[in-house]
Amino acid sequence: MPSTAVVCAEDRATPPAVQRAQAARAGRSVEVPTGHHPMLSHPDLLAGLLRKIAAEHA
Repeated sequence: MPSTAVVCAEDRATPPAVQRAQAARAGRSVEVPTGHHPMLSHPDLLAGLLRKIAAEHA
C-alpha cells in the first residue's frame, strides 16, 4: 500500500527531525513549511497536497 508522510518543518511540538525519522517508514515523505497543525494554519496548502497525493495513486 503506498504511503506518504507529511513532515511539518516548522513544528515546535514534535521536532521535524523526529518527524523525519518516523517518516522514514513511509514510502515517501513531503515537507510543508508549517507548524504542528497545518490543517488549521494552512488548510489550502494541505488540501492541495492531499489532492495531489490522491491523484497520483488513483
